[in-house]
Amino acid sequence: MSRVRLDHLLAPGLIAAAAVFVVLACGGSDTPEEPPPVCYLSHPVPDGGMVRNLDSNEWADLVVRGYREGASSNQNCVGDPIQWRPTDRACEVHEPDDERAPQAVELTEESVVIGRSDTVAIKPVWVITHRFEDGDGFGPVALTERTAEGVAVRAIGSLRMPTDRARLRLRETGGQQIVVADGERCPPEDDGADDAPTNVEPEEGAAEEEEPTCIRYARILPVVGDQLMSPELRTREGQCLGPAQIYLSREQTVALETGWERTFKLAASLEYRGGAVIVHEQVVAEDRDPRDPGRPARLFRTTDADRVVHLRRGGMRSEGIPLFERAVRADGSTQLPVGESDRERASN
Repeated sequence: MSRVRLDHLLAPGLIAAAAVFVVLACGGSDTPEEPPPVCYLSHPVPDGGMVRNLDSNEWADLVVRGYREGASSNQNCVGDPIQWRPTDRACEVHEPDDERAPQAVELTEESVVIGRSDTVAIKPVWVITHRFEDGDGFGPVALTERTAEGVAVRAIGSLRMPTDRARLRLRETGGQQIVVADGERCPPEDDGADDAPTNVEPEEGAAEEEEPTCIRYARILPVVGDQLMSPELRTREGQCLGPAQIYLSREQTVALETGWERTFKLAASLEYRGGAVIVHEQVVAEDRDPRDPGRPARLFRTTDADRVVHLRRGGMRSEGIPLFERAVRADGSTQLPVGESDRERASN
């Protein structure tokens, strides 16, 4: 059917009225309708009342199907199975080959992590339904929105992350929304069975015990439609580097040929602009003689660098490899291929 212009059929005085009719027939607004929620929990606001915050049980009831406190769950609110998918083995960094799949755990108030955004009504929420042997949590993560009648899930995905001091935040960069989740994992605490009695003075020259080294990393989940994506991080050429995981703090010690030890310490922060995540990284390398534990460490080198991770169509492209990897490979006594896993590195 051919298209006919209105001004050829109508008198000039009627063109404006016809235009109004067309606008009204199309709904009267250029604003697209809000897509239906992925899941919804009715929770009306009382007339003239204040909006009440949901408790942990209500959040869990929204995000997982068939929620019961103290029981486990294997489905998200859509009905999809809560299933772990390991990183492609073709990637340079991936989970250990012998790592077991996470096991379902009982749901409690501590299973729910509630994040924040710049808008009070919008919150990312993570429900830890499973645990890995290393202590990492796993489960559905949802981007939720409070309405006058209840709470809607606008996007949903899955998340693996350490659970100590876990945080979630909705960010935006270049018009792309992302959920940034970060958490901390620390070595198991010593039970203190071999500690000296508190009334015994330490030997002269004895070094103070160092605090256990913790690692902290962030995972980036782009919001694409009603999905929270978990893309693999790739180079600009498309080579897979590993999961979209950015270390914020970590530490590694290697042995030098001289008998000394060199410790590398990473501190990193994230900035969001221009459709990218800018990773500001600093690595401090210090040398210590393990045969003289009372002697202070000696600074070897401090290195700073910025790395840009571009976000495009739900994928992530990194300009270069992490500074920590480059520093250990360049200044460590053991040559470390970039693709080694944490477990392989720890054994060196």
